[in-house]
Amino acid sequence: MLALTLALHNLQGAAHDSDVQAVVADISEKLSSLVGEIAAVSDPVHQRLELLGLTAAGRGLCEDLSARYDVAVHFQEEDVPRHLPSDIALALFRVLQEATVNAVVHSGARDVWVSVRGTAAEVRLQVVDRGVGFDTQHSAPRGVGLVAIGERLKLRNGDCVLVSCPGQGTRVEAWVPLR
Repeated sequence: MLALTLALHNLQGAAHDSDVQAVVADISEKLSSLVGEIAAVSDPVHQRLELLGLTAAGRGLCEDLSARYDVAVHFQEEDVPRHLPSDIALALFRVLQEATVNAVVHSGARDVWVSVRGTAAEVRLQVVDRGVGFDTQHSAPRGVGLVAIGERLKLRNGDCVLVSCPGQGTRVEAWVPLR
């Protein structure tokens, strides 16, 4: 369903007829809403986010990863609204989850830093490790996780950047505008 939503989004930009663009935009919006509803029903994370909020759920994830992998995952938050729209909270949590798990499992670092900051206009997330890193110019990260991060954020009008260098670690920054 996510792939269909993205395909419709791309089709909307490619269509030249304004009536076709409007129909594609309407279908895309309805499909995106349906994806959110399905996720809400089938995903216990969504329920945790609704109950606890993004920062408490993120802090809990970091504590769990620290205990499970014997890596210090430092969590910091600043000015994050307690009641984010559920689709934004879920998108940011999934990015936090993917980036933090990648750092803990693949970086070889003993410390990982996670920061979530809110402003009136957006919420920003940063996951940083000082592990093995990789050359972003000559080797793409394996797996679909980072691709999924970018696509998930685009659906919420957000974006991300990945900065990494061999021997100097990796930084993932993501942001989503607030409506």
